[in-house]
Amino acid sequence: MKKYFFLIPLLLSLSAGFSPAVEEAPAQIEFPETAYDRTVMLVALRRAGPEWIRENLALLNRNWGIFPTLQYLDLPVGEGGVELLYLRGRQEEVAQAARIAEEMDRFYPDPIDPVTLSAIPLGHLSGPSMRNQLLALARAAGLELKPEQLLLFPPGAGASLFFRGPVPEAKRLGELKAELDQPRHGSAVDLWSGFASRFRGDLFNHFLTVSTYAASALLLLVLHFLLARVPWLGKRYQRWFTLIWTRLIQDIKGRDFAYEVLKSLAETAVDSVEQASRRPLGSGGGPELPESGERTKSRAMAIARDLAAFRGYNPDDPEINRLLSDLVEAAVFRLDRAAAKK
Repeated sequence: MKKYFFLIPLLLSLSAGFSPAVEEAPAQIEFPETAYDRTVMLVALRRAGPEWIRENLALLNRNWGIFPTLQYLDLPVGEGGVELLYLRGRQEEVAQAARIAEEMDRFYPDPIDPVTLSAIPLGHLSGPSMRNQLLALARAAGLELKPEQLLLFPPGAGASLFFRGPVPEAKRLGELKAELDQPRHGSAVDLWSGFASRFRGDLFNHFLTVSTYAASALLLLVLHFLLARVPWLGKRYQRWFTLIWTRLIQDIKGRDFAYEVLKSLAETAVDSVEQASRRPLGSGGGPELPESGERTKSRAMAIARDLAAFRGYNPDDPEINRLLSDLVEAAVFRLDRAAAKK
């Protein structure tokens, strides 16, 4: 027993080593306060583009390291509108970057439109009159149109009008000019000037055609006088010229039309006599027969002369009287032939 006595202290020490320990609360893990300190801010840019602002902010960060956590996202709104730039990062960095971006946008120069010199074509009004009209309209509407932008060259009443300024303003001015360049807005001098200008333009464009016609007419006139004065050929030429010219004038005066009118009057007169001269054969009523041809022609001729005088023809003219007589006789012949066939 004694030989195992020395094991007692060893067992006591082992039991003490395996005794249950008091549970302690786990230590709380501490994260840095700036791990989730992120915010988003929107910056509206009215002059500068978001790419230019982003490049400058990145340049500041590379040189001074003041925006280590800053992120960028640009959103274009549209042509000529406001550009949007999103900034994401720590709150103090985002606020500082937004202030710098707004300052850079404020000092960014405005876009400069190219200045051009464009002509203003006019149709009815003169250059000085149109210039006065445009300046008066600009003053009434509050438009930024300066007198030195409207130039008249060359000096004088027939000067052309030019506009010196950006292309968009020249386009807008052209629309206003189209409405003002009307005959109702111009004076008598403007109307005459516009007519003379258009006439000069047409004459210049068609000068070759006009000069060809004028030269041809002059050549024919000279040839006519030369042929008329040739001793043997002159009389025959004048006779043929008079005949051709007379026939041409008669065609122009409407001889064919006159013939058709007189023919219609003769037929109307014969029909009127034929209807008025019908009489019954018996007291009980029966078929009606026209009068004899000579009497019908005489009465129709009188009616046709009255109708011709009413239409403006002179029935006492030998040519018209002879034509009326022939037309009435032809109408009576057709009427008698139609009655004989029945």
